Amino acid sequence: PFILWKSLSPILLRLLSICVFEIKLKKFYKFPVYFIN
Repeated sequence: PFILWKSLSPILLRLLSICVFEIKLKKFYKFPVYFIN
């Protein structure tokens, strides 16, 4: 499991950072940011 997590962690971290970024944008600017990829 540790090796699998180590191989998947960059992808998960990227997805998590994108989600947090979008949540912050939605909270601050009050509009969906689906067009930002």
